[in-house]
Amino acid sequence: MLNVYLTDLQKTATLDLGQGAKDIAQVMALKKIFLSTADLLEPVLPENVSGKINIAQIGWRSTQSELATFKQLADDWQKLELRLRAYAVFAGREAMDIIVQVAQQQRQARLNEAGTFDANLLEMDVFMLYTVHRQLDQLLAKDKPYATSFLQEWPQFKDTFTLVK
Repeated sequence: MLNVYLTDLQKTATLDLGQGAKDIAQVMALKKIFLSTADLLEPVLPENVSGKINIAQIGWRSTQSELATFKQLADDWQKLELRLRAYAVFAGREAMDIIVQVAQQQRQARLNEAGTFDANLLEMDVFMLYTVHRQLDQLLAKDKPYATSFLQEWPQFKDTFTLVK
């Protein structure tokens, strides 16, 4: 369970990522996947006079909107992981890794085009998720039903990604 101080409401909220005691490790893993995580959740280190930091006591700071966006990214990643694991049963772990790597490379290319300082990191992360879904749809079915429904969860980016072939 993550404890998040909502700066816009001046209160603490909790977020359950569905993994029990490993929530902090999961946030750190999501920070490696999503470029926007650092903008959405700011870590708050516990005050400790001994000089040692207890990782289990790390807190987080965010706005209500940013926390909702982070939760949506985390939920979407969990759904995507299920699809990737199902695909790996048929094609192998290496094939699954290649799909994710291709999506990350496409995100990086898009990030380079936009420029590091001008890029919308959330848009880049949603683009990567969409790209993985699109690749899986192409491999598992000849139509693209899941990627299209995925964009309904991110309506602000719909027009941006529908141009991608």
